[in-house]
Amino acid sequence: MAKRKKKPELKVVFDTNAIYSGTASYLINIELTDLIKDNLTHHDLDISWHLPDTVIKEREFQMIKKGTEFLQPIGKLETLLGHNLNITEEIIQDRVKSNILKQIEENHLSKIILDTESIEWNTLIKKALKRVPPFEDNKSEKGFRDCLILEAFDQLVQSSPKTASSCRIAFVCNDSVLMDAVKERTKERNNIRYISDLTGLKGLINILVSEIEEKLITEISSSATELFFEPDNPETIYYKEEIRKALKEKFNTELYKLPDSIATKVETGTWYISPVNFVKKEKQRIWWSSTVKVDLKAYKKEYNPSATRRLSDLNRPTATASLLGNLQGSTSAFLDAYQNLGRTSREVMSLPETVEYLEGSSKYEVIWSVTYTANKKFIKPVIEDIKFTGNEWGNE
Repeated sequence: MAKRKKKPELKVVFDTNAIYSGTASYLINIELTDLIKDNLTHHDLDISWHLPDTVIKEREFQMIKKGTEFLQPIGKLETLLGHNLNITEEIIQDRVKSNILKQIEENHLSKIILDTESIEWNTLIKKALKRVPPFEDNKSEKGFRDCLILEAFDQLVQSSPKTASSCRIAFVCNDSVLMDAVKERTKERNNIRYISDLTGLKGLINILVSEIEEKLITEISSSATELFFEPDNPETIYYKEEIRKALKEKFNTELYKLPDSIATKVETGTWYISPVNFVKKEKQRIWWSSTVKVDLKAYKKEYNPSATRRLSDLNRPTATASLLGNLQGSTSAFLDAYQNLGRTSREVMSLPETVEYLEGSSKYEVIWSVTYTANKKFIKPVIEDIKFTGNEWGNE
């Protein structure tokens, strides 16, 4: 009986920024959870998912920090109820750690344990002092954590097969300094793929599990990117199909959704279009994915003590109308101002101002297809779908 050929493998390693979820509940974000579930088994490819121990510890710190932020409002609730809920920082730490272990198992993640004895510490110290990447010339200490991730990734690379036909290794990271350091360390290997986000990872997986050659997709993807979007080029798909208008009409609620109860409005900023990622191929028809990211800014109402006026200086109806106009969308601010209007003319009132307090982004995925002809031309482009992939808020 002929020996069964071993399936090629893809080892995927994540930096912290690629898995960040923004909550105290989840080790990895929902997008990655879904990606792993969708790719547990393939007929011709084995995929394994890896987190350096440093990444896990960094997420643990972030999750505990997020969890302890709830202690103050819990304290207020205890005072209101007259009952001790007995939730402490120690309990939060223990629960976060056990939750992480559970999610590692549920999501089929493998931990990369750094072999510290094999690290050339003298060389590392010299790099730190000279600010050689991933160390940076700034006040942040983040460079040391990135260095540990780099060393862990390199150790995985050294213990893995060298040929792309048997093993590919993908490093998913959107930190340019760390990514450049990883590229420099592994430049002699031709089976490493450097990917900036999960959309790019999906594209790589789609290539590897399809019959189309990775080399061909690499050659034509830049042309596909230009076909979809070029700034101020009305002949590109983005402008011809009025993608911006279609996205706003389909996802107006998601685009302007308030991030929390404090926000009173959301405004959009710059729109970014990513390079294309391969989705699938059927005969001569190729499906692509283009990510659209929209910058968001959230605003709230805030009293400015320096902008106060005496009620006696204002005509009462005018003052009331002014307050109503300034307080639109903020119930608590309206009640406060209403009480102000009932006070004596000697007192002052403060009109609320609209101030920016939170930045974020809204992401969408445009799925489109095009026929690739025998003479290497793209014809008959079609928009297949536009999907909302989520809003992210905060600076982490």
